[in-house]
Amino acid sequence: MNNNSETTSRHHYGTGMKIKLITSSILLLILALGFNTMLSLSSLEDIYIGSTFSKYTAIGNDLKRKIEKSIKFGKKIDKFFGMNSLLDEMRTHLIKDSFLPEDQKKNLQHDDFNLSVFLVLPHNEIRYSTDNAMIGDKLPLEVNGYFNEVFDNEGNENYSDKNFYKFEKEYYIALPVYKSVNKPWVGFIVIKLNERQVKAFINTVLMHDLELIGYILLGVVAVFIIFFFVILPGDSKKGGTSQRVVSVSVILILLIAQIFFSVFNTNSFKNYYLDISREKTAVLGSILKEDIEYLLNKGIALKRLFMMERMLGEIVSTSPELSNITIFDSEMHPLYMAERDRIIDFGKSGDEIAFAVDHYNKFKGSDYHVLINIMKGKSSEGSESHDNIGSISITISQKVLMSELTGIILDSITVLVISVLFLMELLVILFQFFSKEIDSIKNIARVNFNAIRPAIFIFFFGQTISVSFLPLYMEQLYEPFLGLSKEMIMGLPICTTMLFGGISPLIAGPWVDRRGWHEAFFTGVFLTAGGFVYTWLAPDAVHIIISRAFVGFGYGLTFMAANGFVVAFTDEKSKSQGLTRLIAGCYAGYICGSSTGGMLADRFGYNPVFFIGAVLISFSLIYALVFMKNAIVKKAGQVSENKEDGIFADAQRSYRISEVNNADRVFEISKDDRVSEISKDDRFSEINKDDLISNGNKDAHPPAAFQSDIDHGDEVPASKGTLLSFLTDIRVLALSVLFILPSSMITVGFLNYFMPIYIDSIGSTPSNIGRLLMVHGLFFIYIAPFFSRFIDHSSQKARYILLSGVIGSAGLGIFYFYGGMPAIIASVIILGFAGSFEAQIPYALDLKTTKALGSAQAIAILSSVEKIGQVAGPILFGWLILGQPDSRNLYNMGLAYLAIVLIFFMVGKGGKAEAAC
Repeated sequence: MNNNSETTSRHHYGTGMKIKLITSSILLLILALGFNTMLSLSSLEDIYIGSTFSKYTAIGNDLKRKIEKSIKFGKKIDKFFGMNSLLDEMRTHLIKDSFLPEDQKKNLQHDDFNLSVFLVLPHNEIRYSTDNAMIGDKLPLEVNGYFNEVFDNEGNENYSDKNFYKFEKEYYIALPVYKSVNKPWVGFIVIKLNERQVKAFINTVLMHDLELIGYILLGVVAVFIIFFFVILPGDSKKGGTSQRVVSVSVILILLIAQIFFSVFNTNSFKNYYLDISREKTAVLGSILKEDIEYLLNKGIALKRLFMMERMLGEIVSTSPELSNITIFDSEMHPLYMAERDRIIDFGKSGDEIAFAVDHYNKFKGSDYHVLINIMKGKSSEGSESHDNIGSISITISQKVLMSELTGIILDSITVLVISVLFLMELLVILFQFFSKEIDSIKNIARVNFNAIRPAIFIFFFGQTISVSFLPLYMEQLYEPFLGLSKEMIMGLPICTTMLFGGISPLIAGPWVDRRGWHEAFFTGVFLTAGGFVYTWLAPDAVHIIISRAFVGFGYGLTFMAANGFVVAFTDEKSKSQGLTRLIAGCYAGYICGSSTGGMLADRFGYNPVFFIGAVLISFSLIYALVFMKNAIVKKAGQVSENKEDGIFADAQRSYRISEVNNADRVFEISKDDRVSEISKDDRFSEINKDDLISNGNKDAHPPAAFQSDIDHGDEVPASKGTLLSFLTDIRVLALSVLFILPSSMITVGFLNYFMPIYIDSIGSTPSNIGRLLMVHGLFFIYIAPFFSRFIDHSSQKARYILLSGVIGSAGLGIFYFYGGMPAIIASVIILGFAGSFEAQIPYALDLKTTKALGSAQAIAILSSVEKIGQVAGPILFGWLILGQPDSRNLYNMGLAYLAIVLIFFMVGKGGKAEAAC
């Protein structure tokens, strides 16, 4: 940075500006910590519900076995004497405060929230119940219909993960009762509890988290006060403080605060998870203890229990949080053991005795271990006499816990990245406030080209919030139509979005050229937000596809209007810088949206995320109306209305103000809404992205993924002969057909279609899909600008295109050697790295035929080719999955891509920098 810019970036911060920075930073921190808390609470709630319901199911299964045994011996379920006593006994077990021994109890407490147990007959009559008022009543039709469908379809063994249903504010857990294995169920036991039981636990955790957040906020406020009112005044005596110092300091303070919260929150999550798991483990152990003691009191020796190791194996296999169950005798010699992958009767094989003893010694007394004594003896009147003849040792899986903790940690890291990107955009707004405060003294309304960045950031945040799961949501609503396969239909929403996103610039260009940027921008935001609301309300797959047409069309209008804003308020020497910063805002929004959407979909399902996206998109409209109102002007007389002088040549002419030569100019809009020049001496220094956080070369060309939508010139329409020469140029044809088309097909088809479907098929979550999309986007913010400086100065840009293609083909070829999540992660990183070398636009701009035609029209044509590839990508990958679902077919696609790019290089390597004709 030169001395002048370094000087102009140093400022004396008044009390008002300091308070705004502190307040805004604290609000952002509250949002980040709140979002982090919401994610961890949601995960903890799922774990608590799953574990609690599993515990209740285990207790219910004990009653279920007793009823089924009685029915086999001839009892009628509708005339079952003693059923109400059995139900009361079961309810007593359910509301028991804790099954853990006194010395092993932790923090969990349970309350009786109107919990009731009843038995429902096939015609939906409640025949027996712990609540007499319910006898003769019926289940809600929605609940009864759900359980009928589950039990009819799943049979006697496969319903365990589907046997609960929430209706209004109550949970229903059901267990079918069968007369025999191959016959229909004759009734089902239902446990009904109020959601307050779940909310009570979550509220306890929430209050703990809020207390921690309060302490962190107090600490951050204290640090901010010291920084802004003690450190900054001292620095101001030396000539002021640079925006970069202030920005980096604020970001570091907030990062440290979030890291501190994440560490404590993760540890708290671990403790609660262990408490929940220990409680469930104790229940399973207590039920097993009762069964064993029943047999012991019948005279069977502990070491002679028939098939006991198999019973232990069934418990472990149905309880993922358990890793080991071992039964010891009174001398702590192992008798039976079960783990995830093996069962052992030590009376038949003593090879693993040492392992069982070592395992017990390793975990005994830890939070991962529950020990339950086995007693033998009979109760006498007024007293009990029991002998301790053995024990049940149960170990909680550390591996499963670490898997849950990894998810929480990854969420925290993702939130950190989102908050940093969000803070950078917030600082742009705050420093604009600072600029406006100075301008108000001079009664001037200035327009800075950076003003559009937060708007486009918020817009892309909302617009990309569904990219990590859109094909998966389409799969949920799938229904056959037009004779298309399921795989093809799953890709149609993406194709539709891309198609209409390519059509709308044809309208946006002339519109912005004639009417100004704001009408197209507002219309685009409205259509996109409306499209998301439509998707949210869509009842079936056909409506989803139609809704994405509105989203795509609105996206194209908004993005082109944003480009028009930048071009309008920059000159020829700052236009590239302004467009590059605009693209940085786009990618920042893309990263935040894709990762946030995945995490939200994990917790709340796919559908609500579309509504959240619509709300976020609407905020970009509010921002523009509040912070960009000085730039909302219709075309004035000084801006040419001549079609040939407009910036958006053909489909993508950029909206600009008449050409200027002074690089130090900025623009003001006076009271009569006319655009005029401000002298260098009167202006306030612009907000520079380098003053926030350096992103590399500020003069670098925008990333190729968005660059094709941006105009780089203001040429008049060329003649038909010039256009024909461009279209028939062998290097243009090679670039279009042999690189732009296949690379766009692979990028969109792989990242937006294949990856979500593949990751879902291997059991991963939308959160991980969003995080991978975030990683891919980070390459274009931090890596691509670094390499772009070499591309810009190279006379052999075809070599960089070849390098991009070779690396990209390797990203697909990795599937020949590996599969699963490691292959996906490697592919995303490799494809992101390959995208950092894309040089198709600089290559095309160096061609003589491009210079003769005009860069704007040339890029518009190449953009159309790219849009065709983006539309075709999901169709290609859908066909790939339909034809041969083996992931190794990606290797063949990678080979084909490599061959095509090599052909391009042989044909187009002559595309050197050429002098203009």
